[in-house]
Amino acid sequence: MCPYRHIITMNWQKHFNIPTIEWAQIATQNADHGLVCSNKDGSYQLYGWHIPTGELRQLTFQPNDVTIGSISSDGQRVYYLHETQGEGVGHYFSVSFDGKIVDDLTPDLPAYSSFLFMESHTGNHFGFMSLNQYGYRIFAVDKTSDGTPSLHIESENLLVGPVFSHKGEMTVIASAERSQGTDFHLEAYDTASGQKIAELWDGAGTSIQPNLFSPLAGDTLILAASNQTGNFRPLIWNPFLGIRVDIEVDDLQGDVFPWGWSPDARRVLLYQVHEAQYQLYTFDINVDQLTKLHHPAGTLSDGNFAPNGNIFTVWEDSTYPKRLIELDGQRGRKLRDVLVVSDDIDGRNWESVTFKSDDETQIQAWLAKPEGEPPYPTIIHLHGGPNAVTTNHYDPISQTWLEKGFAYCSINYRGSTTFGSEFENAIIGKPGDLEIMDVVAGVKWLIAEGITDEKAVFITGRSYGGFLALMAMSKHPTLFAGGMVDSPLVDWVAMYDALPESLRDYQRKLFGENSVELQRKSSPIEYVDQISEPLIIFQPENDPRSPIHLTEKYAEQMKQQSKTVEFHVYATVSSEQQMGMTLNFVDKVLKS
Repeated sequence: MCPYRHIITMNWQKHFNIPTIEWAQIATQNADHGLVCSNKDGSYQLYGWHIPTGELRQLTFQPNDVTIGSISSDGQRVYYLHETQGEGVGHYFSVSFDGKIVDDLTPDLPAYSSFLFMESHTGNHFGFMSLNQYGYRIFAVDKTSDGTPSLHIESENLLVGPVFSHKGEMTVIASAERSQGTDFHLEAYDTASGQKIAELWDGAGTSIQPNLFSPLAGDTLILAASNQTGNFRPLIWNPFLGIRVDIEVDDLQGDVFPWGWSPDARRVLLYQVHEAQYQLYTFDINVDQLTKLHHPAGTLSDGNFAPNGNIFTVWEDSTYPKRLIELDGQRGRKLRDVLVVSDDIDGRNWESVTFKSDDETQIQAWLAKPEGEPPYPTIIHLHGGPNAVTTNHYDPISQTWLEKGFAYCSINYRGSTTFGSEFENAIIGKPGDLEIMDVVAGVKWLIAEGITDEKAVFITGRSYGGFLALMAMSKHPTLFAGGMVDSPLVDWVAMYDALPESLRDYQRKLFGENSVELQRKSSPIEYVDQISEPLIIFQPENDPRSPIHLTEKYAEQMKQQSKTVEFHVYATVSSEQQMGMTLNFVDKVLKS
């Protein structure tokens, strides 16, 4: 009897119903009021947070997840993108902290998508970025005026911002106008007149990301990060005086970004991401002193100084879902859980491992093992991007596989971030080559170590990860028992033609200009005839990077060649539903 025969009978759904804290904010002028994004009542929505009691009041009730929002400086209003057309398209609304008053902030504008809304420290200005068929726009509004934007910037290229100074008298944005891609320079404006004050640019091929202005009145220092040296490094810029000071962190490896200022603007909170690991530091700008904080290991997000000088951050690892924790502001020791909206469900631990690829390049991966004795059936996970990275986080999908008796290995192949620019850029001009080499080396290492059953290896990935999974199954058809992909990139040539201009930049960077033959060589649809093992494909109805007609064509070609393929199109299917279908698929493959 197959030992994996009944893998779908256990109560695996519990992993997908764990509520978490996605992020939290504290009003700059009201330490009793905050804003939390959580899925504690099902989907991700925004909650007013009464900090003294910990009470959460739901303020948004959208049919889709609401993950973008901001609380006003006085803590009396919450701003969020209210979907009027679905798919993250609508208008910014404000809702009172008690949930009773709701207003449309931009009733006269066409609907737009957005990922940033900001208010000045004192609350007298607000602003946001928008994207619609006309391109990118940034608006800044003086709340004491009639609501007409005092600053209005338009571009066909990517814009990020606005970031306001303490009273909103100055605005800084990040613009990709120079690169016409995804590399930014900074521009500072007088908010009232719209006049440009200064620019900060480190030259072609570099990018600068803005953070926050100093919280002190009259202080026009803004934190930012530049990759001029190859890795991102923090800096402080004074646009009025034209002064830029790079924070000295040369002894640290990997990227180092600023997260914000202490209330007295003396210290800066920094986070380092190196080889898929997070580490926090504080930097005292008065004495140029860098202090390493001794916080719990895991993935950190949304870190900032609390009004009392301690540090609030959202923390998770492979065994515990996201929660808001408080760290001692001097040494980083964990003091308490501030907000936890789930019962503790201990997951199985992920372990960081390394192995050598065929050309001796060292590759890092996260490995988790189930109960029982090896060898195990194994899931090989490939993140999307490719310029992304898998870190030590709580993942319901991995925990489900582990509970079913599968080992789980997520490989940070070449092209992944946090391992240096050479590692990240190695795939440019030859996507799908080095990544597959790394993945295959990882599978062979797992088998050689006695961890993995060589007859039960399944590969999975989404978007670029799905592209790699299909290429791996085509190039190494006997290595995998099957594959599971979501919105895979199957035809680079046809995809480029179907993309809007704003989404073509990275593909040009990845392949180079006039590279049709290279794109064809790297397209999984060219190798359908080489796939020999079963495949399940999930495809969203509307995905600009993975047009549905291309994925349908790929699945149809597999069917025409009498290959085993399941093709599922979805609009709002949940991760839990996908997991159920995937478990059924794998169960059938293992029984055959």
